[in-house]
Amino acid sequence: MFDHVTIRVADRKASERFYNAVLAQLGIDETYRTESFSEWQDFMVAQAQGEHPQTRGLHVGFVSPTREQVEKFWRAGTEGGYTSDGEPGPRPEYGEDYYSAFLLDPDGNSVEAVHGGDRGEGAIDHLWIRVADLAAAKLERVLTNDPVMGVLRHADAGYEAAEKVAAARSVRIPMAPAAPAR
Repeated sequence: MFDHVTIRVADRKASERFYNAVLAQLGIDETYRTESFSEWQDFMVAQAQGEHPQTRGLHVGFVSPTREQVEKFWRAGTEGGYTSDGEPGPRPEYGEDYYSAFLLDPDGNSVEAVHGGDRGEGAIDHLWIRVADLAAAKLERVLTNDPVMGVLRHADAGYEAAEKVAAARSVRIPMAPAAPAR
């Protein structure tokens, strides 16, 4: 599903210890390492620096072949001194056979081991990115791809929000969208 996902961390060695300990329980071993990053199949960790800040607000779900491995993942983390973000157990709100456990990595990102259903190929099952302002985040993503038309196409998030994001990017919106009917 993913070619690769890279996160930037405050302390690479601390993050390597965490990911080696918990991902090994899922059968996901470190597959590659350079001076720049460490890799576990389709997941990578690199040191945050300068224009590449620390990743925050991320949730990453890793595939677990069995429920027992979900439990081992969680135990390895909690026994290693890492914070639980949810004990192993069924999560029927996500699916009738969804079974998972959650930990926080050294940077506070949520890391999940998930078993059940058709999880697909690769180590990573899913990602969630938490943002404080969803409308502005949607516009920011679009601005990255299309600085002017992106704002206009997504004005449904609010023209004021579009103007704010455009101004922050030094982009002028060429015309205002039609005023909403009252």
